[in-house]
Amino acid sequence: MRRGLAVRAMVVTAVGLLALMGSGGAAAQSSAEDFVFDGVEAVYLLERDDEGRALMRVTETLTAVFPDRDQNKGIVRGLPRKHDGHPLGTEVESVTRNGEPEPIYSESSEGDELLVATGTDDFLRGEQVFSIEYRMRDVIDDADGAQEWYWDVLPAGSAQPYGPVTVTLELSPEVAGLFDGRARCLEGAEGSTRECEASIEDDEVRFTSTRPLGEGEGMTVVAGFAAGAFEPYTEGALGVIASALSGAAALLAAGAMALAIRIRATVGRSAPRGREITASYSVPQGLSILRMAAIHGHTMDARAVPAQIVDLAIRGKIRLVEVESGGSHKYRAELMDPTGLDGDEQELVDALFPTGNTVHELSEPSSSTTSAIAALRRRIKEEIITDGYRRRVPVPRGVVAGGAVAVAGAVAAFIALAMLGPDWRIAVAIGALVVAIPAIVLAFDIRPLTEKGRAVADQLDATAKYFDAAGTTRTSSHGTGDLPGSESPVIEFHERALPHAMLCGAGKDWVERLSEKYEAEGAAPYWFIGPRPFSPVVFIAMQGGIGSTGAQVAGGSAGGFSGGSVGGGGGGGSVGGR
Repeated sequence: MRRGLAVRAMVVTAVGLLALMGSGGAAAQSSAEDFVFDGVEAVYLLERDDEGRALMRVTETLTAVFPDRDQNKGIVRGLPRKHDGHPLGTEVESVTRNGEPEPIYSESSEGDELLVATGTDDFLRGEQVFSIEYRMRDVIDDADGAQEWYWDVLPAGSAQPYGPVTVTLELSPEVAGLFDGRARCLEGAEGSTRECEASIEDDEVRFTSTRPLGEGEGMTVVAGFAAGAFEPYTEGALGVIASALSGAAALLAAGAMALAIRIRATVGRSAPRGREITASYSVPQGLSILRMAAIHGHTMDARAVPAQIVDLAIRGKIRLVEVESGGSHKYRAELMDPTGLDGDEQELVDALFPTGNTVHELSEPSSSTTSAIAALRRRIKEEIITDGYRRRVPVPRGVVAGGAVAVAGAVAAFIALAMLGPDWRIAVAIGALVVAIPAIVLAFDIRPLTEKGRAVADQLDATAKYFDAAGTTRTSSHGTGDLPGSESPVIEFHERALPHAMLCGAGKDWVERLSEKYEAEGAAPYWFIGPRPFSPVVFIAMQGGIGSTGAQVAGGSAGGFSGGSVGGGGGGGSVGGR
């Protein structure tokens, strides 16, 4: 009897849990975001006002398909209120549903968006066609010596698929004469550079998705205009204050930088050269490529990681592999023989192949890998001081004080311009920061070469001249060592010298010579395999992939033509259900 009661209780409990799960599923299904768009059309009319500033009138048509239950009462469209830091003056002119006027349930500002909620308290079912008309101004960007309309038509990351998307940019007669004929369409997830269709007909530019856009995908479009086609956004009375702050910051920054340069040219000057540098392949011995590059500094230090990786490959410690995937080529490194490495090389190998891994994706390095390589380079930078290759000069207080005041003035200018909307003065303030911050950094990082370090740097400079020298005879007489896989000493020398050529900025020319040697002797590199024969084109592509490893991501803005991606433009906003 007790057993029967226990079983019955278990059944009741299970049924209750299932009921809770079912109610949770029903709750999830009743979410206002659980619907789709069956297509989106947008028409942008771009004009110039009497002041020459951009004026844009927009009509968006979104076809929503709601479920056949009481779930949705309308949609919520978030329209951008700002672009590039200045107000757009966004105004909603009308909302319709299925061709009839639709009430605006609420209109409110949230952050940089104007949220427009449509409908009433009545539920809607099935297909509903919403049309929103609104206007904006100052939607044009300066980029690459010209101007462009770089606009996110739809925000990437939406909970709803958009379906097929069509965008028409209509140009007023005056604007049509300023259009330079450039047009670009991008579709996909945030950051995607996949192209969609862009066509030009008379005074219209049409952009069309190549397929229905799914959940989390968006579209970004770009149209180019002549430089100065549109006047920039202008502000009111705070302009004088903003000008004074940005100008003062720029002057102080320039003074701090001038003082830093003077100090570096005197007490911070490196040990002088003892002799004239002549072309000679004389690579410093007993130093890793990473360490010799850090001692030399300048551009060699920036090329150090790719050169060191290729050096490890040529020595048979790793192998570089090209992999074809979806019509593109990616690059990886495979661990082969992790013995006989110095401390720097071992730490680099550990960063590339952590926790026993034997494969590293060079084209897609992880954040842990880049962090580990950055830590390695910082360690080397400190050790070359303790080892006597460089010395540290005490921090000059005048540079720090002037730079700090310049930074403060620039920040104050930013605050003023945030209330006004930025213009050319933002560039002055940014310029002050760009000059002041490096001046402070230079003051804290004056590390001139000692005589010991100068000897290493001179050897590398002589090697760089060797690679640059036209008509220099390159033979195998410099020593070939015991590298695996190459029977020809000529090939072996060219392989051994390749990392140093990369370090000296001559990698492209040297790999052309190496390719000629392979072809002449019917050989192939043992340190690189892939679906394509080894060639300078393949190596340059691979070098770009290797350069992703250990590279630091730099901030900055790029235009829609030179560096555009989905989600990178203005506009976008948000969209969802209510």
